[in-house]
Amino acid sequence: MNIIVQCFGAFRPFGQQISLLVPEDATVSSIRRVLAEELKKIDHSFNKMELINSSRFATETEILPESTPLKDGMNIAIIPPVSGG
Repeated sequence: MNIIVQCFGAFRPFGQQISLLVPEDATVSSIRRVLAEELKKIDHSFNKMELINSSRFATETEILPESTPLKDGMNIAIIPPVSGG
């Protein structure tokens, strides 16, 4: 199935969105590896799995728990950790 990931913050250099092909039983936690592989295709030097692991995924209205099952055509955002003052 196809999932669209909207990119923000540290992920924006990879584009506004990334399309991922994931298995039918994919959950939020299971797309992290797929996303890392896709980012590596875009930038061969990408090696920041810790950035992906510390980021959260969300819909327009909520942060998604790691166990959330994904649906074909779902549009989610990856939210990297931020800091500020």
